[in-house]
Parts: sequence; structure tokens; C-alpha cells
Amino acid sequence: MNRKTVKVAKAALIASAVALLAACASGGKDVDFAQQIQNPGGDAVVLGKAWENGQKREARGLKLVTEGDTLLAGGDQKIREGESLVSTGAAQIAAQKTVYMQAATAIGVATTPKQLKAEIKILRDIAEKWDNGLDMAARGEKLIKDGEKDLADGRSKKRKGENMSAEGREQMRGVEARTLITGGAQTADIPPIE
Repeated sequence: MNRKTVKVAKAALIASAVALLAACASGGKDVDFAQQIQNPGGDAVVLGKAWENGQKREARGLKLVTEGDTLLAGGDQKIREGESLVSTGAAQIAAQKTVYMQAATAIGVATTPKQLKAEIKILRDIAEKWDNGLDMAARGEKLIKDGEKDLADGRSKKRKGENMSAEGREQMRGVEARTLITGGAQTADIPPIE
């Protein structure tokens, strides 16, 4: 190992020890890193603000991940419901085609207006059920399309959230490392806050 690697390893070990001691010394109080590096006048130093911004960025990222997971679950559910509707609609259409073929052989033999009305009613019932099957299949196709959009949006939101959360954690780690290693703020080294 070269000297620089040894120094970085020592600094990381010291940083871990200081963080552990600070957590133990807080006496159970909920004090975060940003509060620990405030100056006596109460003004947060630049590093404290950068750390808080990293913490907020991580929280926003985690929220996006949760929203993405919700969209993914909803999209899967819509696709399953849509596939079920398409399947049920297709079965209903096929059944009505068969019923129509059977009815067509018996229709056209009416000899009275009453018998003709009965034949017409049979055909209307078949047509109505056939239409219902078509509508059901169309609703199913729409649900599948909506579900696929939710899946795409959910994946995108989740990926963005994971990246944002990682960037926030990295920003906090960078601030903590600079504060513990250098002993103070070096504003030129602080990454820009988005």
C-alpha cells in the first residue's frame, strides 16, 4: 500500500469512530450530522447545508422509488385484468358466432308475425351478446395499454429515484469525509445542489 492509501484508510477509520462516538454521545437525542457541524452562533456552515441538501435529495429519491413501485404494481394489475377481459370477450364472441350459426339454420321458416318476432328477438339477443364481447375485449385492450404505460412510467420513476437517492447519499458521504478529514468547510469542493 502506498502512503496515500494508508492515509485514506486511517481517515475512514477515524471518520467511522467519530460518527459512532457522536451517535453514542447524543444521549438518544435525534441529532443529525448537519446539526453537529453548526457553529456556536447557530448559523449552519456551508457543509451543513450541503449535507442537509444531500439528505433531502436522498429522501426525494426514495419517495420516487416508492411511487415507481406503486406504478409497477398497478400496471401489472391492469395488464392481468385486461388480459382476463380480452379472454372473456373473445370467448363470448366465439360462443355467439356458434349460436348464430345454429340459429341461422332454424330462422327464416316463420309463417306468422308472432313467429317472425320470435326469430328477430333471437337474432337481437345474439347481436347484443356479441357486441358485449367486442366491448369487453376493447376494454381489456385499453387496460393492457394503460398497464404497459404505467410499467414504463414506473420503471423510469424508480430508476430516477434510485439515482437521486444514491447521489444524495454520496453527497452526504462526501461532506462527512471532508469535514472529518480536513476539519472544516472547503466550499470549492462541495458539489452543486440541484
